[in-house]
Amino acid sequence: MNGGSDATAYPRAPFGGNQRLNPQGSSDLIDSLIDNLTVGVYRTAADGEGRFLHANPAMAEMFGFASVSELLETTVLDLHCEPGARDELIAAIQEFGVVRDRELHLRRRDGSSFWASCTARAHLGPDGEIEWIDGVLEDITERRSAKEEREVLLRLARRLTGPLSPHELGRVIAEESRGLFDHSAMFLLRCEPVGNLLHPVYGEDTFEDGAVPRECELAELERGTLHAQPTLINRGPGEFDESMITFGDRGRRSCSLLFAPIHWEGHQIGLLSVQSYSPDQYTERDLRLLEAFADHCAAALDRVQGQQTQTMLWRAIEQSPAAITITDTEGAIEYVNPSFTAITGYRLHEVLGRNPRILKSGFTQMEVYEDLWSTILAGGEWRGELHNRRRDGSLYWSQAIISGIRDAEGAITHFIDIQEDVTEKRRAEKLAAIGLTAAHLAHHIKNVLSHMNGATRLLDRVLRDSQEPTVQRTWPILRRSAGRMSRLSHNMLALARESESARTTVAVNEAILNLLEDCAEAANLAGVRILTDLDPNLPPALLDFTFLTDCVLNLVNNAIEALDMSDSVERCVWVSTAFDAESHRLVLRFRDSGPGIPPEVQEQIFEPFFSTKGSRGTGLGLAALQKGVAEHGGSIHVESKPGRGTEFIISLPHISPEPGSRAIS
Repeated sequence: MNGGSDATAYPRAPFGGNQRLNPQGSSDLIDSLIDNLTVGVYRTAADGEGRFLHANPAMAEMFGFASVSELLETTVLDLHCEPGARDELIAAIQEFGVVRDRELHLRRRDGSSFWASCTARAHLGPDGEIEWIDGVLEDITERRSAKEEREVLLRLARRLTGPLSPHELGRVIAEESRGLFDHSAMFLLRCEPVGNLLHPVYGEDTFEDGAVPRECELAELERGTLHAQPTLINRGPGEFDESMITFGDRGRRSCSLLFAPIHWEGHQIGLLSVQSYSPDQYTERDLRLLEAFADHCAAALDRVQGQQTQTMLWRAIEQSPAAITITDTEGAIEYVNPSFTAITGYRLHEVLGRNPRILKSGFTQMEVYEDLWSTILAGGEWRGELHNRRRDGSLYWSQAIISGIRDAEGAITHFIDIQEDVTEKRRAEKLAAIGLTAAHLAHHIKNVLSHMNGATRLLDRVLRDSQEPTVQRTWPILRRSAGRMSRLSHNMLALARESESARTTVAVNEAILNLLEDCAEAANLAGVRILTDLDPNLPPALLDFTFLTDCVLNLVNNAIEALDMSDSVERCVWVSTAFDAESHRLVLRFRDSGPGIPPEVQEQIFEPFFSTKGSRGTGLGLAALQKGVAEHGGSIHVESKPGRGTEFIISLPHISPEPGSRAIS
């Protein structure tokens, strides 16, 4: 029955019992064909135990036996997983004579199970009783698993189409995956826009009664290597690696791990993780299946994150320190946030349906309002200052940004007005301007007073002994007044004069990288990339660290603002450093891909109080920067063409620090 090797297992006869193929060559041919089939072929007795009478090598291999002889020592009952399955099979054969493609859950020699399709036929004796049963078995585990996977994925897709909360989304994925993965824990996490942080949307840990990690942070491995691509990790006992990944305090218990990134519209938005506390649990097939789960939940996770983003934006509007007003296209107010009430004194119910003109004070020129409406009706963004009146009649200055809100088709449906109370800011700027003017006046007065003091000393010697009553009465008054004016001018200059620059040893490249981190948030909000090309051979330099700080922050933030207000396709800021050994100078370059600066404006950008930002700028940043460059003995110039970006180039003489001095960054 098992080919030539087990010919003594039972009297030799072909499987079909067809003795008409009597020539020995035909019988041998049939036995050879059966022994070489890839499906299991067998014959069993019709007794209660189901003794094997014959089997081919494929049958023995299917059940994990080394030979047909070992298989013949077992019975059919030893190989069935489900009690009564063989009795049901025998009953069906007795009733119909044959069964076809019946699915059976069977057990291998090592205890593992598999599914097989069975086709069996009974051989009846002269008395009509079953003498033996011939059958064919085919392992359909993969086919059955594939069918089950398709059914699960289709059911998952249907369940994920409706609106789901974050918890419901995770619960659905956990329920559907449980039948396909033997997992001890499952986590669905969303990606933060920046940083190596993942935050849980849902977590299920059967080992810890559903405990959810508050935060999952990558430790030694980069985010791109572990989470940007599917990953399979099997760890055996004693192979734990705490540096691999940390899930709270549970990282080192995870023996087997599967990670599948969740992508949506070309971006990674999350991560699906399955863990087992059993070693060597998962295969590449499991990983591909988890990827399919990740693909199915991508749109649902995007919707969940969209809902969370909407909630976050709503809270941001409600908690914003700026007054936010939303009107329809006719200007009727539909919403104001709490800051609007705090600044204007008007509550929401008092302004609903009314026009923002209730804030008009009469001190803003009509041309400003005409420009405002023409700009926003044309689809643009209006920025400017308005002189408004509060509910109690008091006046205030408001810095406003007003633009349209568009629907999916691009049509304007509403207007949003974001206003900041800049009354105190304007007052401070005015005082600063007055202070600067006073400093200039004090400087000139000081020069005049220097001559007056000289003349006063000369006249004092001449008039000291004068007996003229008028001279004796008026001259001391003039002398004291000149002294007070001199002291006043000195005090004004002392208040206006900036402190002396304090130079220290600076690691320029490291300092720039640290300062650019302060610009990262503004750059991200504006969709701007900051790129660096820092000379690795740049030596430490003796610089005023405050000057370097103002230099980097002013020029980079100016570039970000310019890009934010432009329609440039490439939105980048480049910061580079170089050391010119021949001239012994440091060269700092700040270049952007923004709209550029017109030639007539370039001539004025370093002048005090000149600004292209309107009320948003003071016009002192570049003037102060130029002053700092000059104090360092350097030079600064701008290269720009409209539509082709702007580059500021700063050249500074390199002053070597004292040997052994500690550089700051």
